[in-house]
Amino acid sequence: MRSLILAGLIAAAFAPAALAAKPAKPAKTAAPAAKLDIAVRDLSPKFVEFYQVASEPVKTEPGKPVENEADVRWRYFKQGYDFSVHQDEAAARAAFEQAWPRYPAVMKQIEGGFDAMTPKVDQMLSTLADQYYFTKPLTLRFVSYVGTFEGRVWSEQDGDRTNIYLPLETGPETRALPLARLLSRMMLDKELPWPNGRPRNLAEQIIAEGVLAHGLSAAVPGQPDEAYLDLPAAKLAELKQNKPQVLRSIIPLLKSGADDTLATYRSDKLAEARYAGWMLVKGFRGSQKAQLADLIRQNPNDLVRASELMLAGLAKSK
Repeated sequence: MRSLILAGLIAAAFAPAALAAKPAKPAKTAAPAAKLDIAVRDLSPKFVEFYQVASEPVKTEPGKPVENEADVRWRYFKQGYDFSVHQDEAAARAAFEQAWPRYPAVMKQIEGGFDAMTPKVDQMLSTLADQYYFTKPLTLRFVSYVGTFEGRVWSEQDGDRTNIYLPLETGPETRALPLARLLSRMMLDKELPWPNGRPRNLAEQIIAEGVLAHGLSAAVPGQPDEAYLDLPAAKLAELKQNKPQVLRSIIPLLKSGADDTLATYRSDKLAEARYAGWMLVKGFRGSQKAQLADLIRQNPNDLVRASELMLAGLAKSK
């Protein structure tokens, strides 16, 4: 890893133009195999079995009232599947009834289960591990489930294992970016060299936002910038319109490690942090051919100075 890349950038900023125009080439060092413990729980067979039973005509018995089809479906659901993203039973049933007419059109992809799901989880893990030079152990269980077309991707801790829930009834566009974001945050949380998980200054915090967003662009290419930054398109347009002011306002704070400064750029000014981080990483990758893995492993003082210089230059550019 090129831990001195940003120190070189600082030196280049004060050197003759010819020297600054020749950044060091990145080292072609392959990331070691990540220590991943992966398990899968595929709920599709359970749903398919329930669906086949619930799709049969309601049986009638002489002398007994005909049971409402919706009541029968819900009873079969509770007996045979009983999985919902909704905690409240009334909400779960209402969502199920709305989803029921839509299932026939997607049964083939549901029947394919986890193995047929795209994007391929192993490929995404490999891409992200390579981008971040991920070396830490990570224990995951992917749970592929059939929901009611919410397209929700989420994680929950289960002892030492993290369960990640992926919907089968929706298309890959609903899974890819949320999954990549979850995996990226898990990897960066383990790999960032911050004492007690806390950035030592605002520069580190902002760079981490930029590294995450650029990692997402590698794992899920072809999305608009606002999707990687998890910002509304209108907000990103506003930040771009006010780029000089936004970037210059951050420069004096980059060296600050004060709690209130870091908290502000995690909350009220999170959009500014993400935009500045995106621009910083883009600038370092362009001018210095920096790798994402390099940028999260820099000396904090070097990172501050290099970020000050980069943001000052970006604030002047169109």
